[in-house]
Amino acid sequence: MKASLFARSTKDLLDGAKRWELASFWGMDDVRQRYARTLFGPFWLVIVAGVWIGCLGFVMSALLRSEMSSALPRLACGMILWIYFASLLNEGADLVVSNQFNIQNTSLPFSVYIYRYTVRNFVIFLHYLPIIVGVMLVCRIPLSASTLLFFPGWALLTLSGVGLGVSIGFLVARYRDARQMLAALLQVLPLLTPIIWDDHFLPPAKRWVAELNPLSHLISIVRDPLIGRPVEGHSWLVAIGIVLVSLGIGFVSLSLYRKRCTFWL
Repeated sequence: MKASLFARSTKDLLDGAKRWELASFWGMDDVRQRYARTLFGPFWLVIVAGVWIGCLGFVMSALLRSEMSSALPRLACGMILWIYFASLLNEGADLVVSNQFNIQNTSLPFSVYIYRYTVRNFVIFLHYLPIIVGVMLVCRIPLSASTLLFFPGWALLTLSGVGLGVSIGFLVARYRDARQMLAALLQVLPLLTPIIWDDHFLPPAKRWVAELNPLSHLISIVRDPLIGRPVEGHSWLVAIGIVLVSLGIGFVSLSLYRKRCTFWL
């Protein structure tokens, strides 16, 4: 029975991939609809995030007595990546509920909705890239071969976010209070993760706060290649482990609940 469920979920993922044009169109249209009739469209995200990161970088560099040229790139990259990851979790939480009409009235593979929300978040993430590029140019961060590690790091960050987002989506569809719990958790996580602050400022006895935080390693493998810092080998191992666990939980959730979730809506 379980093997049959997993086989059907695998088929669902493959069938959904064959409808990539529909998923891509929906994802792009979601972005267009979200910013319809606005002057700057999704670039409002860039404007707001750029101003916020610039102000916070100025304040934090003064408080921590560090050079703006070193504090700003780290903060900018870390915050953009956190916004992206948090968006994958937030929108994943609404994955089932927001697609209620299509789930109940069409026979599309459930994975189409997963691909749709992944495309949507990818497109929005692309709008943030000018901030990262601009900060790197202003702070004169040189490019090197290790900068290319950004791409596999970003892929691992995305896969972990999607895997967790899918499982959270089914959980929220069944227990609506889980949505509020997620919102509270996402407010606390940035404070416990070396995004605004640098783990090098922690005394050795307190660095376990960063080391035991899985999100620290996910952010590190994407951010550090961009700002010219070496990525520690164990961060890659931790990140790969997180991805495997996240995708495993997401796949099991898809297998068990993709049909059952109709009765929760």
